[in-house]
Amino acid sequence: MKNKFLCAISLAVGLCGCGAWLDSTNPNVSTNADDYVGAYVSMQKDISPGGLADFVILEKGGSAIEITFSRATGQLATVQTTWRFERGFHQEDVVIGNRGYPIEHSPPDVRLGINSDLDQYYERVHYEEVH
Repeated sequence: MKNKFLCAISLAVGLCGCGAWLDSTNPNVSTNADDYVGAYVSMQKDISPGGLADFVILEKGGSAIEITFSRATGQLATVQTTWRFERGFHQEDVVIGNRGYPIEHSPPDVRLGINSDLDQYYERVHYEEVH
C-alpha cells in the first residue's frame, strides 16, 4: 500500500514537472507583436534556388513582404504575405506565411531562427530614418 502511494505521488510530481517544462517560455522574449515589426536580412551562407527570402519586412497589422534576390540573373522577386507572433509550448515564434521562426533574441536585437544547426537566421536590420 505504501509503495502504491509513493508511486502515485512520484507520478503526479513527474507529470506536474513535465507540464511546467512544456509550458515554459523564454522570459526574455517580448510578447508584444509590435516589437518585431521591421526589416530582417537572411544570415545564411548558402541559399538554394527556391529557398527562403533574402530579406523580410514585417509591417504593423500583420502584413509581410519577402524579397528574394537572384544572384544568377540579378532579378528581385517579392511576395506579399502575412505574419504573426505565436506563443508555443516551449518557444515563441514569428510565423511568416506558413513557416514559423523561433525567436532567438529579444528586441531590439532580434534574431529569427531558420536552422540553428547550421547557424542560419534572419537578423533585424537597424537603421535610422533620413528626414
